[in-house]
Amino acid sequence: MSDPIRSAATAPGQAVRVRIRLFAMQRELAGTRELDVELAGGATVETAWAALVERHPVLAPGRPALRFALNGEYAGPETVLADGDEVAMIPPVSGGADDAASDPADADARPAAGAAAGPGRTGARRILELRSELLPGSILEELSGRLATPEDGAVVGFLGITRRSAGTPAPGQEAEAASHAGQSVEALDYEALEPMALRILGEIADEIRDRFAVERLAIVHRTGEVPLGEASVAIVSCGRALAGHEIRIVGDEGRPLGEREIGEITLAGPSVMLGYHGDEQLTARTIRDGWLHTGDLGYLSEGELFVCGRAKDVIIVNGRKYHPQDIEWAIGDLGGIRRGRVVAFGMAARGVSDRVIVVVEPNGTVAAGVLSDAIRRRIGDVFGLSVDEVVAVPGGSIGRTTSGKVQRAATKAQYERGELVAEREGLQVES
Repeated sequence: MSDPIRSAATAPGQAVRVRIRLFAMQRELAGTRELDVELAGGATVETAWAALVERHPVLAPGRPALRFALNGEYAGPETVLADGDEVAMIPPVSGGADDAASDPADADARPAAGAAAGPGRTGARRILELRSELLPGSILEELSGRLATPEDGAVVGFLGITRRSAGTPAPGQEAEAASHAGQSVEALDYEALEPMALRILGEIADEIRDRFAVERLAIVHRTGEVPLGEASVAIVSCGRALAGHEIRIVGDEGRPLGEREIGEITLAGPSVMLGYHGDEQLTARTIRDGWLHTGDLGYLSEGELFVCGRAKDVIIVNGRKYHPQDIEWAIGDLGGIRRGRVVAFGMAARGVSDRVIVVVEPNGTVAAGVLSDAIRRRIGDVFGLSVDEVVAVPGGSIGRTTSGKVQRAATKAQYERGELVAEREGLQVES
């Protein structure tokens, strides 16, 4: 914290002492996150801004787009301050537009419908979180598991990631942005006034509920530094499928399955694609008798869909089927594994059970042998399943899709082609 300053706006009478908090570009320009000012009795939020600019004139151009918060609540510039108040100077967010109609201060400030849920809770009505740690590639699946209930027939997820190109400059920061023209983004740094940020997330969730009748919603946002390609926000919603569309679950022979029987999900309806451009063979394999064969596994319960995974990813051992996502989730929290950097798959061999392979990126805090033992023990305890091989690979070896999921098929293909051999020789293989 910088030394207190006394503003020229101070007048005779009882003084008030106020803390000012700065964010994003303001913090960078001023070189501090917060400072204390002493103002005359009757001073307003605008007076506090004037005192701040007196100390840091470089902030003045940002005033037209600035918002104020007083003790965690949006406040107008004319709001009178009391001793001990905290004023947050909130700049606009880069990449957006200055649209008063969508201003959070104009939203109905009623409480969120349902409390935010803690880890492991299922069927939560609403999940609102700020996280300082990495959002793993499995975050959408994690939130789906915590949020969805048998009353929900569909799950929709969105993952926002740091991109290489910069967004639209925030109002008042155009000149600063111009000085960085042509440079690539390496990371984004998110800051939040946490109680207020969670309240605003709740208001966003309220608006989604009111406009789209989505009752179950999860919004998880990162704070701190988010490097290129990492996820900054995850949104998951559950609801019913679109009207006019049909869902059918079929078995290996294409026979429709009954209630709660797991099989391939097939779809039909006006928004289903007609085929793959220029690839008649792939179209014929994917769309049969008007039904799109998704390659996803799931089941129906009272007309509502539950997705279990990809058909081609299923691991079969001694006649039993195991979903790799379940295995990955079961060991993802073990110490020694980089968060979200674990892949499980089966290696098929004619006439025998699949070999179970687990590939992980260690974080260097646990010896490779100890980590391998912990992985085998956890999978054995949870599934009664033996792991044939644990492969530790260097950081960055396990790729991610644009939606943030681990590239399971690509990792398996690398293993099959022997492209993980060098990494295995340099690190650890436990067979």
